[in-house]
Amino acid sequence: MSFNIAASLINALLQRYIVNISKFYSIFPNNLPGLDHFAIVELNSVNSGITHLQKIFEIIGFCKRGEGYLPEKINDFIWMLHDNNAGVDPASMIPQVILADFRADMLSKKNRNIVDKYAKYYPNINFSYLEKAVASNEMEQEVVQYLFNHMNCRFWPLPTYKEYMSLKEENELMAWVLLFGRVVNHFGVCIYTTGEYDSLADFNDKARRLYNIGLNNVEGEIKGSKKIGLEQSSSVGSVTYFDLDGGTVEVNDAFLEFVWRHPVKDCNTTPKIFDDFYQDFLPSNANNIVESVYEKQLIKRFRV
Repeated sequence: MSFNIAASLINALLQRYIVNISKFYSIFPNNLPGLDHFAIVELNSVNSGITHLQKIFEIIGFCKRGEGYLPEKINDFIWMLHDNNAGVDPASMIPQVILADFRADMLSKKNRNIVDKYAKYYPNINFSYLEKAVASNEMEQEVVQYLFNHMNCRFWPLPTYKEYMSLKEENELMAWVLLFGRVVNHFGVCIYTTGEYDSLADFNDKARRLYNIGLNNVEGEIKGSKKIGLEQSSSVGSVTYFDLDGGTVEVNDAFLEFVWRHPVKDCNTTPKIFDDFYQDFLPSNANNIVESVYEKQLIKRFRV
């Protein structure tokens, strides 16, 4: 049952997220591409962060596959893969999940107090209920809705303009989480499984020319390389506005990541399953990809 719950939960999160991707169906008009991964980035508290979310995803069948750290953003992350994905075609597998939080104790005292003020609002989850419900054969819809509500909400009131700007000056990614709460930061789609493009560069070119998609250009449009085994690019998040006490801010909301995993060197046959391809994540790529929500991308798009 955990496989069905995981698949239904991810589909619900995806459908909610696509609402903010204005050109999603222009880019993929016919078929939804395979999903490589999705990411949840959040503040730390007793009821949030990597440890909290990891336990939830373990209950619905995921296992930890690796970890990384982005020093510039004081951001730790892990990635998990569902147990039922072994030997699965990447185009049809349940995507990996990336769970990330921050080393808030490295912030200035002022901003640490701001984070603590709002992070305390994260609600607890009834793990006993969750474990029993997942083991049941009659509560799939209830569990999916329960987890969807737990992973798609800002549980605290909006910060003031002064609080947001203070945290943004020190850590822009954390300030983004302060505005949005616990939501999916982005989905990554498998461009290499579509059969419609010769390379990620080919896809990026068509995305720009045919759909006028703004692409994240931090350290180049393509992060990684074929030699390494992984190439990634991403759109720039759509504009949204928050009316805060003291002023209005413009920020980037949803963005899509585009993933091209290359076959591993010792794969002697035509790659067919996920294990035939490069599997890990590159912290240097992630460090640049996540800046699709940064203000410099917003300014760049407005100048086009």
